[in-house]
Amino acid sequence: MLRAALNAVLRARLIEENPASLVVLPSARRPRAVVWTASRVEQWRRTGERPSVAVWTVAQTAQFLNGIRSHRLYAVYHLIALRGLRRGEAAGLRWCEVDLDAGTAVICRQVQRRNGRLTAYAPTSG
Repeated sequence: MLRAALNAVLRARLIEENPASLVVLPSARRPRAVVWTASRVEQWRRTGERPSVAVWTVAQTAQFLNGIRSHRLYAVYHLIALRGLRRGEAAGLRWCEVDLDAGTAVICRQVQRRNGRLTAYAPTSG
């Protein structure tokens, strides 16, 4: 995580070299996502502790979407929740890339902050 943060600073040209690239770090395992089960929700409410990566159940996602149905960004949240858009992809989506009649959206750019500015780029894979 530190190396990734320093790489972002390097891309922003705030440093000339990533000092973390000089150090051989042990490979870290990505955290495994867990589902927000009733017991996990109860533990979180009781202790404030939460898993590093957790996903909603279908019912929780439906409850969230129903709760924000009148929000001006409802359609974007719907795409993120049900089609897996990333935040930058959702931010980069333009109306000309959406066909409501056909029910399609073409994801051809994402918005990222680089060099202190928001800029549109082609989406990255992975």
